[in-house]
Formats: sequence, C-alpha cells, structure tokens
Amino acid sequence: MRPSRDALKAALYDLSEMTAPARSQWLDRCARDMPTLHEALLPYLPGLNGPTLGASQTAVHQAAIASASQAGATGAETLTPGTRLGAWALDEPLGRGGMGVVWAAHRADGHFERQVALKLLPPLWADPTLRARFDRETQVLARLSHPHIAALLDAGRTEDGTAWLVMERVDGLPLTEHARRHALGLRARVALMSQLAEAVAHAHRHLLVHRDLKPANVLVDAQGQVRLLDFGVARLLDEAAGAEPLTREGNPFTPGYASPEQIRGEAVSTLGDVFSLGVMLHELLTGQSPFRGPSDTVGTVMQRTVHEEAQPPSRQPGALPGIDADLDAITLRALAKQPQDRLPGADALAADLRAWLSGHPVAARLPSPLERAGKWVRRHRLLSATALLGVAGTLGFAFTSARNAQQADGHRAVAEQRLQQVRAFARQVIHDYNRELEKLPGTVKVREQLVGDALRYLDAEASGPAPSPAFQRELAQAYLAIGGVQGRGIAGPGLGQFEAAGRSFAQAARLLQPLCGMPDTPPQNAGERAQACLNLAQAEEGQAQASALQGRHDLALPLLRSALARVEGLAPAAGHQPDPSSTPAAAAKAERETLRLSLLSTLASLESLGDGAAWQQALPRARAYQAAVKQAAQDTTAPAAIGPGPWDIQAGLAADLLAFLQGAHGEDEQALSLIAPVVERARPWARPEEALEARILLATSAQTEGELRLQAGQVGPGLARLRESTALATQLLRADPDNSQAQHGQLMSVWRLVRGLRRSGQPAEAVSLAGAVRPATSGAEPPVLQGQRLRLATEQALALVALGRPQQALPLASHAFDGLNALLGPAAADPAQGPSPRRQHLGLALAAQAWVQAAAPEARLASEAARRWTLADAQLGRWLEQAPDDLETQAQRWQLCQLALDSTAPWAQDPSLRERARAGRDAAASALRRRWADGRPPPIWRQG
Repeated sequence: MRPSRDALKAALYDLSEMTAPARSQWLDRCARDMPTLHEALLPYLPGLNGPTLGASQTAVHQAAIASASQAGATGAETLTPGTRLGAWALDEPLGRGGMGVVWAAHRADGHFERQVALKLLPPLWADPTLRARFDRETQVLARLSHPHIAALLDAGRTEDGTAWLVMERVDGLPLTEHARRHALGLRARVALMSQLAEAVAHAHRHLLVHRDLKPANVLVDAQGQVRLLDFGVARLLDEAAGAEPLTREGNPFTPGYASPEQIRGEAVSTLGDVFSLGVMLHELLTGQSPFRGPSDTVGTVMQRTVHEEAQPPSRQPGALPGIDADLDAITLRALAKQPQDRLPGADALAADLRAWLSGHPVAARLPSPLERAGKWVRRHRLLSATALLGVAGTLGFAFTSARNAQQADGHRAVAEQRLQQVRAFARQVIHDYNRELEKLPGTVKVREQLVGDALRYLDAEASGPAPSPAFQRELAQAYLAIGGVQGRGIAGPGLGQFEAAGRSFAQAARLLQPLCGMPDTPPQNAGERAQACLNLAQAEEGQAQASALQGRHDLALPLLRSALARVEGLAPAAGHQPDPSSTPAAAAKAERETLRLSLLSTLASLESLGDGAAWQQALPRARAYQAAVKQAAQDTTAPAAIGPGPWDIQAGLAADLLAFLQGAHGEDEQALSLIAPVVERARPWARPEEALEARILLATSAQTEGELRLQAGQVGPGLARLRESTALATQLLRADPDNSQAQHGQLMSVWRLVRGLRRSGQPAEAVSLAGAVRPATSGAEPPVLQGQRLRLATEQALALVALGRPQQALPLASHAFDGLNALLGPAAADPAQGPSPRRQHLGLALAAQAWVQAAAPEARLASEAARRWTLADAQLGRWLEQAPDDLETQAQRWQLCQLALDSTAPWAQDPSLRERARAGRDAAASALRRRWADGRPPPIWRQG
C-alpha cells in the first residue's frame, strides 16, 4: 500500500530534525520494516543532507502536496527542451518548488514572440476529481490583472493529464536579495512592501489566497517594481460557485513564512497571507527572520512560529536605523498569533505602510498592557477559578487606583488623558477578559466579580460632575458592554443577571438620549450624533431583551420597534452619501447592518412568543430576517473556512427561527426542508468543545427538527433529534452549571423531549426523564426559567395521568397551574387585562387541562375541574381571536374540547360546558381544515 501524503510529510519532518547518523539508522530500519514508505522518501532525501534550513529544504514542502502514488518520476519530469504544450515550446528548466516544476518557454505557433514561465503542477492536479476545480481556478486567475502580479496567460494539460500554467516571465531578484544587493534604505524597503501588500490585497478582493508568500515568490524587476508570482494554486473562495475548498490537507507552505494556523493544518484564509507579509516586512527591516535562526531545524522554526511572540523589529541587532513605534506596531500586528488579532487584511497593511511613508497616523498600534494580559488569559485557559478570582481582584484594585489618581491630579490636561485611559481600561476589561473567560466553563463567579468591579467604577464616574459629551459617550458604551455581559440573551453566554442588565442598559440610554438629539452642526457633529443614535438603539435592544427575559414582553416589543426604526433612519440621506469605499463609511455601514439584523432577529423571536397581534407579525419578520442575513452574507467578502464562516451561525439561527414559525403555521414540509440541512452542517462544527456558538446552534436546530418530524408523524427520527439536542444541552449545562442560559437550554430541550415521549405513547420514560432534571437552585430564578420548569412539571403530570397515576399527577399539576397563574398576573383570570407571552397563556391552559385530567376521578373536585377547564378554554379562545393562524394552538383547543366531550366524569356533564366544548372544537376544526382536510390535528397534536 502506498503511503499517504500525511505519512510522507510526517516522516520528512521527523527526518529533518535528526542528526545525520540518527537519520541513517532510521532509514535503515524504514527500508527493512516499511519498504514502501522508504521508496517514496527516496526522491526527497537529497534535500535533507544538511541539518539547517535552506533552499534545499523545499523538498519537505514538495512532499506536502505530492500525491503519494506519484512519489517517483512523473510525466512532468520526463519532458525535454523543445516539447510543445499548446502554443508553447519548452526551453530549459528554471527550477522546482513546492508548487511544481518551472520551465522557461516561448510562444511557438508563429502568431507572435513571447518569453514566458511555464509551470507544470504536481500530479495531484491530474486527479479527474480536481480537474473541474482547476478549470475554475484558471478562469478566476485569468481575470486577475494588477501591475504587481505576474499575469496568467494560458493553461492546459499534457496528454497524461499533468496541468500546466503559462505565466508572464519576470526577470528580477527575490525581494530580500534585491534589498540587500542594492543596499536599500528604510523608506525604499517600506515602499516595496507597500506595493506587495497592494498586490496581495487585489488578489484577496478576487477571492484568491496565495498560501505560500515568501521572498522567492516576490521578484523585483529592473525598474524596481515588485512582481508577485505563484498564484497558480491559490484557493478559490467563491462560495457561490458551490466549490469545495481545494486540498484541505497537505497545503504547500514554507516554514518560517507560513502562519501558525497553516502549520497546525487549520483553515487557510486571507489573514494567513497577512502573516506571511509580516514575516517579509520584518526581514526587510532587520535582515533576519522573526522565527528562524541560522542553524534552526524545520521543527524548531514551526514551534517558534506557533508559540513564540515576534519581537519588535527596532530591537533586533540588525535593524535599520529609523524604525519607529509605528513600524513596530504594523509589523507585530501582522505577525499576531491569532488571525483575529492581526491587521484585518492586506489592504489594511498597505494603507498603514502608505500612511507611514506619508507621515500620517497609522491604524495599527501595539497592544496595551491590558490586551497583553488578555492574551495571557487566552494562553492559560486551565487556570483554577481561585487564580482567576485573584486576577479579578487585581483589576478591581486597578480601577480604584486609577480613579484615585485622576481625582488627585490637579492638572486638567493630564487628568483628561488619564480619564481616557481609564475609560478604555474599563471597556477593555469587558471586551477582552470577559470575551475570553466566557468561552471557558466554570468562570461565572470570576466574570461576576469583573463586572462588579467595573460597574462600581462606572457608577462613581457617572455620579460625578456633569461629564463632557465625549466622556458621556464613553460611559454609555461601557454600560452597554457591561449590560451585555450581565444578560446577553437567553441563548448567549451572558451571566443571566437580567434585572441588573436592564439597569445598565437603561443607564446607557439615559446618557445617550441627549447625544442622539444634538444638532448636526458643526459638520463633525453629524457622525457623532449618528453613532450616539446607533448606541442608543443598542441600549434599547438590551433593555428589551432584559425585559422579555423577565416576562415583560409588553415593555420589550415597543423598545425593539423603536430601536429598529432608529437604525433604519440612520442611513445617509440622498445627496449626503459618504464615500462608501472609505474605511469609516464602510465600518459605519457594517455596524448599522449588524445591529439591524440583530434587531430583526430579536423582534421576530419575541413576537413569536408575544401577544396575538405580535405573533401574527413574527412569521413575515422571520422571513425578512433570513433574507437580510442571506444578503449580508453575499455582500461580505470573507475567506472560506473548514467550519462555520462569519455568517454561518447567524444564517443557521435565522433558519431555525423561521422553521419554528412555519411549523406553528402548519407549513411542515417547508420547515423541514429548511431546518434539516442546518442540523447536518452544524454537527461537524459543534464537535470541538470550545465551539460554543456552533454547539448552541446544533442544540436548538436539532430540537426544532425533532419537533417538526414528530408533527409530520416521523416519530423515530423526531425523537432521535430531540435526544441529540437534549444530550448536547446537558453537556453544556454540566460544563457551566451556574450559567442561566445553559440551564434554560437544557430545560427547553428536556421539555420538548418529555412532551414528544408522552405524545408518542412513551409516558414512563417521559416521567423518568422529567424527574431527573436538576431542581432550581436557591434564590429567585428569572421568570423565563421559572416558566420553563412549570411547563415541564405540566408534562410530567400529563405523563403520570397517561400511566394511570392521577393521584401523583395532581400535586404537580396544581404546582404548575398556580405558578403559571402567578407569572401571568391579572391576565391569567382575564386575558383581556393585558398582553402577555403566548407560551405562558398556552402553558397555563395545558396546566389547567392536566389538573382537570388528574382530578377527574375525584367527584369532590368536579366544580373546580369545570372552572379550570373553562379558564383553559377561555385562554385559548381569546388567544385564537388574535392569532387564528396559530395551528398548534388550534390543535390544543381541539384536543381540550374533545377531552370534555369524551369524558363521562361529573365535571364534564354540565350542558353549558358541553355546548361550549362543542363550539370550541368546531371552530378549531374549521381553522385546521386549511391544513388537514378532516379538520382534525395530526395524532401527535391530539395528545395535548
């Protein structure tokens, strides 16, 4: 059996680490024990004769992409000068690299004369499964026209299928060699890097990633112009074409220039090219690599690239004179270990280099001490909670110290500067520390202390003398950040402190109201006012979410609608459009659109749970939300990735919400066709334990698919999906038991599974599963958790009734009914008293039904049973007057009324009650005929 590419690559890397004697002994054993691997290694051994890294080390990288089945001679290696390939004749070999063999060639069909470079690609590309992708690659490459990129002129295949590319021939020296030979000064070297970054940015805008940027692929011609080579096997990122990412394993790269994620075998993106550009910039500024010493092995270089931070170029022994803090910042930002910490693209790098050359401020900056501490947190994810609490206490002391220092300073200019630093500090604690800590299980207490320290500091600042507008804006944004950590949605990683979150968002709104209302004069005020209005909309959204999670949908929905109108009113007026290509304008547009999508999502979610009028708006709102997410994804240029892309999670959640609402409207087939692919896509994304958002998406979408399959009569697949969702939600809760979002997720998934088991005739398992749920912890739970526990108790009671154990069911049903009654308030007795969530009305009606069924054998409870049945019917009837298209509720009313008509118990014998039941059933049947011809709900819905 031929060795795999991975086996070949691993063996070569191991060999490169060995001394010559050890290598010889290893090869002897390999020849004896693994002759096939030994034979495959032979063509690459000449490049391993020295212990150091050099040009010969490209043998390792050739192996990384070579097909193991073609490890020996290939058709490309048997070609000779004079061979014709299409219109081109080969002249002489120019060299071999990790991407193939390069020949000097010329046009030989008589039309015109031209000298070119013809590249024969590795045998991998002869694979028939890759040919269509190769054709797509070359079509994109042919459109790539830039003065600093060597153009693709032609492409084809030899008779044996070997792919070839004809590139513009560039005569020149590699980038670093050109700079050394011509003794270029600092500005000239930065100018060359600016040209190179612009060329790479141009390719990125055409959805191409180079993946092997290094000086050998960057030539400088006689006119001093950079020419970038070897986009021949660039990754096509165009998702619209439906292409799979090319060669996800064995990608060609050069240690010392490859990014950490490329070395780890992770997804390659445009930010990997930014890292490689950073390496070359460092080399031009210092004459040495940031990660490679003169006698380092391949393994050492890769270890350093992945684990060691690059040092500022200005501190290196061979650094050119004149390297300042800005150039240090640009270089180190490009060389950041995590892609998200780098400059956002090659265009940003080019812009900063141009700014440095022209004496303007650069966007890059060195990380602050706080940011460095945040990176430390990322690197030390296994710290104990005690140690992290120590970090939190230190931050609290820093807040106090900074505050005291500001108060003690009598010089206003210095005080203002310190205030700026303290504001940034407070906000960065929330954004940096919390963002990393929230990914880790068991850190709720630490995050609570961090928030408490920051909040005490901000409250002290807010209670001081009237702040300036700029300070007011900073305080408001800090309150926004803290509110988000305290209670960021029920599906997010917030702390679940919804009441406290509401107060923080309200404080932010109070600070922002006057800023949003200020006039647009002078001109610079327009941008500041727009930003204040955007932040005010964020505060309103936060207030709305906090209110909804406390059961106050009547407060939440007006806030959300106000925020959405505010954001949609912020688009620049006609005749006052800023340049859309400018960075500030693009950033402002992106921020508006992100908030608009968030508001659409939150509105649709809450409307689906709100009163009848709101529920009617939820389905069209969910359709608008999904369409907006699709449009935003199409408008956003982002690298493809193995795993969820920047819009995939949001698109999945949008589809989940829409499918849920379609199911409630009886659109089962459309809903299933929408949600099933989401579950399949999310499953591999959710495998890493740290992929929190993907795991939440899988848990919720599997839950929705399970419900829909049960409604469609697919009991086995439906229960399987619900079990999958419950298992995942339980894992999430076990990892973070104090997190109220995780508690809600598990309660919701268990409730749906228990209901599915009961409805499908498996009440014993339903009772067992409901009884195993962890009881409420001490202290008051948010209403959203209380309501979910009460609905679970209702299901357990109904399952006990189905098992013939009404005496055990009655206390549970009473507990559920009384609890939901209290949550609804006045609307429980009379739905006309005020709007309240759909789920609570339906929950109360079902709890009343459970109580009636449990109490049926008790003649002494007949009058109370009749009263509660009537209350349940009134709840459902009033709801359906507002939302007649709610087929799930129509089915619940049909079942409730049929229960009374079928019962022989004393409570159901009153003529007026039976007449009411008959009228309710017939009204429900009339609505249900729009979906089911016989006016009867599907069997799964007839069980309550």
